[in-house]
Amino acid sequence: MSIHIALVCLVVSTLVTGYEDSEQLVKSARSLEVQLVDTREILRTRLRECTKDWDSEDTTRNALSVDDYWNLAHHIARRWHPESTDCLRDLQPLLQKYKRLLLAVENRKVHEEETKAGLNAFLSNGQIQELQHMHEYGNSNAVEEALDQYFEGLPSTRRNALMNEFLDYKPRRVAREVRNAVIPDDYEEEVLDPEELKPEWLAWQTPRHKNLISKMIIGKANKWEVMNEIGDQFYHLRKEIRDQYKPRLQEYCIKNVKNVIGEENFNVIRGMYLDTDPIEQLETKFNQLVAELPEERERLLADHYAVFCRKIFRLVPFEPTDLTIWLTSAQKKALGQMIQNPNVNDTQIYDKMYEFYTNTTGEQKDEARDIIESGCRHFIAHMFGDDNAEELEELRLANTVSRQHLAARLAVLASEVSNEVDRKRAEGSLSICSRIYLAYDGSCECHGHASSCDPLWHQCLNCTDNTYGVQCELCMESFTGNPLEGGCTSIEGEETSCTCNNHSEHCDSDGKCQSCLHNTTGDSCERCAPGFYGDATTGTRDDCSLCPCPDGGDCFINGQNLVECAKCPAGKQGITCEEDITAQKEETTTKHPEEEKKEEKQESPSKAEEKAEEKPSVEGRQEIESSTVNSTVSDISVTEGVAEEKS
Repeated sequence: MSIHIALVCLVVSTLVTGYEDSEQLVKSARSLEVQLVDTREILRTRLRECTKDWDSEDTTRNALSVDDYWNLAHHIARRWHPESTDCLRDLQPLLQKYKRLLLAVENRKVHEEETKAGLNAFLSNGQIQELQHMHEYGNSNAVEEALDQYFEGLPSTRRNALMNEFLDYKPRRVAREVRNAVIPDDYEEEVLDPEELKPEWLAWQTPRHKNLISKMIIGKANKWEVMNEIGDQFYHLRKEIRDQYKPRLQEYCIKNVKNVIGEENFNVIRGMYLDTDPIEQLETKFNQLVAELPEERERLLADHYAVFCRKIFRLVPFEPTDLTIWLTSAQKKALGQMIQNPNVNDTQIYDKMYEFYTNTTGEQKDEARDIIESGCRHFIAHMFGDDNAEELEELRLANTVSRQHLAARLAVLASEVSNEVDRKRAEGSLSICSRIYLAYDGSCECHGHASSCDPLWHQCLNCTDNTYGVQCELCMESFTGNPLEGGCTSIEGEETSCTCNNHSEHCDSDGKCQSCLHNTTGDSCERCAPGFYGDATTGTRDDCSLCPCPDGGDCFINGQNLVECAKCPAGKQGITCEEDITAQKEETTTKHPEEEKKEEKQESPSKAEEKAEEKPSVEGRQEIESSTVNSTVSDISVTEGVAEEKS
């Protein structure tokens, strides 16, 4: 199950930067060590990428050296996974480079004081905090094993010095990490700052969004970290809101990425995007192009912009670990031990994870809920498409159908995935999304028409009393009644029509539509819901759009075929309440009284002329019509004459 792989593979973030050949590396011992560790991390990440589709995950591979890891993976691929051999073979140049770096570090003999300290050059704040948490809970062996992996290839004296520094380490700040790239001391921070996002591009942010950004700024998060959080917020917006602000943000990304990697490289990525190449291929090609950039500053900027822009373009692959990053180290360890126990089944593992969630309190509970809800929306959109994700989110927030019904709908979507590997991956994440995101507790409610439910599909089995549906909530054809309160009785010679303009599939016994979707309402889902405008009778999911009015206000289409807000809040005016009344007053009060009188005098004759033009006499209308006809005949004659000359 993919949730098992997710928990086993809860490892540190990948360090991704560009690298040059070893003879071009900075000649200090510290720089060589940093390059060695970074290259090793990239190799491990690429190796995991090459083997991610294998049916089982051998956790012992993580304890091997990089060279042994590659040899073992290549051996397994040749025997059982030939489709992975090309991917592994492509890593040989990087493996050779790692060996050259390893040799260079071993051969470099410098005084220990010249290479002292520098723990932050090897590990990010998040990685150090994770290890400190494990150390505090007495898991010293796991910490030592992890540090041995991080500093693999360094001389023993350097390893010991860095381990001692870890034990005495005090974090410089706690901040949300965006990318674990190493920024050289040579570059001033201002040089690497992103281009500012304009406030009007972020008008979609809610008070909660803004509050989170404010906390990050107070916590001294850098501008890239803040921008990455904004990208996360935008990624999880409703589709109709994203579509409204997406063009400007995509233009921003195109301009900045093109400036950094060059137009030729950008066109390569653009062509792959337009050809709908897989996300993994796009990412691999982009990393290759970035690695070939000559300047470290360019490589860093390209990596930073890529983190933000792939969220704007929705090029973020789903990883099962997205749903479990809120767990503490102790909780991850406990779940890992359960997974390795053959006597523990999936249900017990999910129950334990849910127990961890319910026992979490305060801000940690809010953070865990946010992570799971956003991760599940990402999972549903990635596996089943944006439309299905939007529909489930709409039903979840509207609370118009039961949680059991939502869980059953999610299970059906997973069963319809044709690729077996993807289907198993989807099914592995259903439980946590159903229990926390959809708030389904696993109960079986059939309104008295059945006594059991399918444990996987969550649908009632063997509905009676002429009912059917997920919860036996519908009457069978040619029967009528209210299954929620009783049974369904036969109707003779009469059929109740169900006309809902494609916004619902269910009606009650009187033919009134139930659970209207797509922001519609009414007995036939024929009207847009409050706060939305459009023609709900067209029959598409985009019939009703969000009103561009403050505070979710209502709107309508005015006589000029423009969207107009029904009511503006105090201090605002204009068809969409976009103007300040105070600003308008200041503008009018600046005029001198004599100027106003002159304007009135000048306006009077013009108004009289306008009235005269508005109501022309019968003779005037005849003259206009005659003139129009003559002009048209003249135009036709000229056209025919030109045609004759050409012939």
